[in-house]
Amino acid sequence: MSLSARTFPGAGLNRRFVAGGQILRMALAFSALRKIPIRVHNIRAGRSNPGLRAQHLKGVKIVCDMSQGKLKGADIGSTEIHFYPGKIISGEYEADTQTAGSICLLLQVALPCALFSDGMTILKLKGGTNAEMAPQFDYTTEVTIRHKHFNYFLRVLGYFPRGGGEVHIRVKPVKQLNPINIVDAGQVVRVWGWAFVAGNLPIKVANTMADSATQALLKALPNIEVSIEAYKERTEEAIGTGSGINIVAETSTGCLLGGSALGKRELKTEEVGVKAVEDLLQSVKTEACVDSYAQDQLILLMALANGKSRVKCGSITLHTETAIHIAQLLTQAKFNIVKEGANSVIECEGIGLAVELNTTSALANYTTEAVEDLGELSLIVYPDASTSLLHFMQSGSLKGWRCESLRRRRQVTSESNLGSRDPPSSRVRLGGVARQRVMPVESAEFGGQCAGRPVTERGTRSEDAN
Repeated sequence: MSLSARTFPGAGLNRRFVAGGQILRMALAFSALRKIPIRVHNIRAGRSNPGLRAQHLKGVKIVCDMSQGKLKGADIGSTEIHFYPGKIISGEYEADTQTAGSICLLLQVALPCALFSDGMTILKLKGGTNAEMAPQFDYTTEVTIRHKHFNYFLRVLGYFPRGGGEVHIRVKPVKQLNPINIVDAGQVVRVWGWAFVAGNLPIKVANTMADSATQALLKALPNIEVSIEAYKERTEEAIGTGSGINIVAETSTGCLLGGSALGKRELKTEEVGVKAVEDLLQSVKTEACVDSYAQDQLILLMALANGKSRVKCGSITLHTETAIHIAQLLTQAKFNIVKEGANSVIECEGIGLAVELNTTSALANYTTEAVEDLGELSLIVYPDASTSLLHFMQSGSLKGWRCESLRRRRQVTSESNLGSRDPPSSRVRLGGVARQRVMPVESAEFGGQCAGRPVTERGTRSEDAN
């Protein structure tokens, strides 16, 4: 099949738009999953620097490796590639942009393949963790990917322009996905968040972002519990200088909505916090079940699920239109958009993709020891749960999820937080870097208070850091 990554008609919405990188990522993922050879041309043809960049090239190559496929034309600057996928095989795969190219965008193309591999897969991704024009890694783990069953280990944060961040992800495969049904937004019951600085920036910058965001939230959402922590990343755990803020609203039905902003020279510090709040409130005020950033990332999963999915969102974004169009081109999935006032409900009859799992895979019984000594940090091993990889695609709620803090190995026995059922914002940050494992459990429900405390510039916990 031949696809042009320059312009696409909107998914029945009478628009034309440019979204070259997203088209490439989705086309490659669907091609590998469905074993359909494709040619993608006019890649980023309308950009000032057309063709594949390092980030795109590494995404192409990791999917090729995972599917035992063949590539033609995969070079920096290339505007056309040919991809001939084989069978997706579990294993350990690495992609390094060698720039500040987004790790999250690498994850968008590699994760679906890992979910439908024949066994346990480890992804080692290197690049930028916090970059413009891409989701921040913390947002991805707390809002979007928090719904998926896998472990991740955040080794180093990397900021523009140096990059250098590194994330290790362990993904357990799924035989088949259940459909998503997220149509009841409920009411916002709490908001939590985290403001961070790294490199040469002082902790007071994070405190200012957190304070301005808190004030804006309390004004817009009175009588709602708000907790935003501030911290500075340790020098050895972050490359480069950067700052930003992420905010998450949780509703009574378990929906998660996110807002985020990165610090810029042209923005006052307090404006960064307010910008993140404005981002969040766009979704809250429309009573959407997912925010505009997560919206398009669910399309691929809806297309592959076994049955009819329904997701309530705000206005349909151009990225979502693109995703729907590609999904319908490369699968037999059928999408329909139903207007409900200012909102839209995306409906999809998925194709029910299924794979045979390889129980004898070399990584089937993978444990922490297999990746032992990743710097000073290590994953904590828990028994694997037997429930679906995508809990969100089972029940449409977050009930049954437990978030566990991952700490330095030397502190696990003395300060272990095992069994905690607090929301993610209450996790302990050692110098700021949050490492958590998310796993479904049969009976646990969310509880506890969203009470985070700031850390000082030395990375130690403080009750009154300024």
